[in-house]
Amino acid sequence: GPGGAQNWNSHNSNLGSNFIRYIHQDKSGELYAGGWSSWLWRFTDNDWEVDAGFSDLFQSGVTVEAMHRTGNGDLLIGTADAMAVKRDGAYSLFDPVGEARIFRGVRVIRETDTGTLFFGSNGNGLTVLHRGEAFHYTTSNSGIGSNLIRDIFVQSPDTLWLATENLGLTRVTFSNGFDDPEMTRITTANGLFHNSLHRIIADGFGYVWKSSNGGIMRIDTGDLNNAADE
Repeated sequence: GPGGAQNWNSHNSNLGSNFIRYIHQDKSGELYAGGWSSWLWRFTDNDWEVDAGFSDLFQSGVTVEAMHRTGNGDLLIGTADAMAVKRDGAYSLFDPVGEARIFRGVRVIRETDTGTLFFGSNGNGLTVLHRGEAFHYTTSNSGIGSNLIRDIFVQSPDTLWLATENLGLTRVTFSNGFDDPEMTRITTANGLFHNSLHRIIADGFGYVWKSSNGGIMRIDTGDLNNAADE
């Protein structure tokens, strides 16, 4: 293999699984890995060790799908079952508003400079946490295009683009507040090349790049908003 390349697996290290679903480098430089139904692992002394504090929260192995260090220092960890938070070195279940169900299945977490958090989930829609209040949007209570959200691009504090697993893009604008967002769908019917999207990234030059089951798309951000405004 390439010079200097290393491999850690369940045979030559402490890792409990060869199916590594997620990997995350924290702002401190600490490296985490999430195995398929096999807890959360931290890289220590050139090997991996299970994070016992995280494991104690769950009855059986869970799959970590998302992690994010918030502006106030919390480490958020999304799983299919629930969201966990590591605060001051201790883990607990994340339920700041008494509705744990709206934080299930989170697989992407984004945050604005002012601390508003956006959570995209696998089958549970979009949740927004703003100044201690939560707002949960699904296909049954809003115009969101899909409950299967793979990525979130924060265009501005009041405008999001959701990359969905099966129904293209949804633009979400909060100009009327979080109680009444405006949601607009962009699909193959509007010129999108494919409806099954994975990542959406702005390049700083006025374009948004999207990976999909139909290849890679690049669209001018202005054109994208114009399409949503039509």
